Amino acid sequence: NMFTPLFYPLFATLPVLFLTNENHDYMAFELVRTRRYKSTVINKCLKYSLLSGVIMMVGYWIFISIGALLKLKSPEYDCGMLMDFIPNLMNEKPIVGGLVHGITVYFLFGFIFGLFAAGVAINTRKSYLTILVPHIYYLLVGNILSAFYNTTNNYLLQQLSPWHPVTITGQSYAAWYTTYYSLIPILIISLLLIAWRLKNESKVSSQ
Repeated sequence: NMFTPLFYPLFATLPVLFLTNENHDYMAFELVRTRRYKSTVINKCLKYSLLSGVIMMVGYWIFISIGALLKLKSPEYDCGMLMDFIPNLMNEKPIVGGLVHGITVYFLFGFIFGLFAAGVAINTRKSYLTILVPHIYYLLVGNILSAFYNTTNNYLLQQLSPWHPVTITGQSYAAWYTTYYSLIPILIISLLLIAWRLKNESKVSSQ
């Protein structure tokens, strides 16, 4: 379904909602109780990011397994980073191809967006922002870059779109490493959000 990729950030960010509650309950207590607050925050963010990545990966594996059992063929199977190394793998061995694709694309997509959501979660008391902010970024930046791509035909704009790793058209026309271009800005934003929280807590704890 062409609309399904629009909801991918939702799947990746939902698990991080639990971190919003921990942020202002457990971790606030941790700040007083231990000097290892920074490592606690980082470990929590990584834990929920990994969970988001696993959920995206397993969801894709289920999807691709159903398609393999029904012997469905999709244009997506013939494109993307796998074609650079093993042409037609997704059609000839869809289970193996799906496992690799799930790890190299969907796990990383879920992990990065989970980290983005975690960065938001530790900086707000409003749970809905944990889901809303990454999703707005996904839709807004994706639409803006798509509009510029349609007028310029510059493939770099398409590759920088957050839609790029998980859409059929985004995986076409490009070398495998371009799959990750769009995840780099999100990773940087996520790390800045985490660093901002840790910096502010350091000021509080030193007073």
